[in-house]
Amino acid sequence: MHLRFIALVATFTITACASDVPDEEEGASSAAIVRSDILNRAKSWLDERVPYSQSSSHRNQFGTYRTDCSGFVSMAWALSSSYTTWTLWNVTNKIGAGELQPGDALLKDAGGTDHVALFVRWAGPNRPVVWEEYTSGRPAEERVWESLRGFTPVRYKGAEGSAASVGRGLPVLVTWNGAPNTEASLDVILTNGRTIGPCIAVDVLRDEYRRKISDGLGYMFTGECVSPHITPNADEIVAFQVCSATKDDWAHAHCTRSSPWDHTNTQVRIDNH
Repeated sequence: MHLRFIALVATFTITACASDVPDEEEGASSAAIVRSDILNRAKSWLDERVPYSQSSSHRNQFGTYRTDCSGFVSMAWALSSSYTTWTLWNVTNKIGAGELQPGDALLKDAGGTDHVALFVRWAGPNRPVVWEEYTSGRPAEERVWESLRGFTPVRYKGAEGSAASVGRGLPVLVTWNGAPNTEASLDVILTNGRTIGPCIAVDVLRDEYRRKISDGLGYMFTGECVSPHITPNADEIVAFQVCSATKDDWAHAHCTRSSPWDHTNTQVRIDNH
């Protein structure tokens, strides 16, 4: 039986992440960095459950950075030091929401909110999935925002390449239609007939099915399957598969495979009825 791990997404109010935390003199930003490296660096703090603090720093193989929102993004972008929400504007360009790619950011330092979060993918129309340090007592984690909340999409000037740098043709947005009172997972089908999955992160679609059925659901697959923590060679992926189950009864799940994937389409649609 194919075991699947379903995680719940909690929604929280975004709290201010101070932009005026003193730090060492901020010099020039670091050299260019590809998006896959941005995501790998950022994920290290999620994996290590680095707690939020405006006064502490965390050190790992990627260096030492302040453990608040802007320190986290500075680490992900491999900046020369821990920038603030005020000074991150100096190393970024504003972009449209439709241009957001994994490794870009959402930034705000006005209206009583000083915060920045790393954009990862879309959970649905106008619902960004972010990685962030956002409040005391919480570690760096993945969350789904219910809107852009007035934040400005920005791109680090040193970010190289498109999101496809994660792997040939990746990331790809896989969308499908939902059914009431069900959960879903996403698998990848490889050339040798092997199925790997579920390739889903913490916005795994239990809550998605409850909140949003009519216009379909989607998942931005960037290359890694969270169970069993495998990143398949993108060239070996021949199709995607969505499986739906009721009350976690995965033994009787209904699975539907997409049409063959040609590694150029950035969107794949699956009719799961």
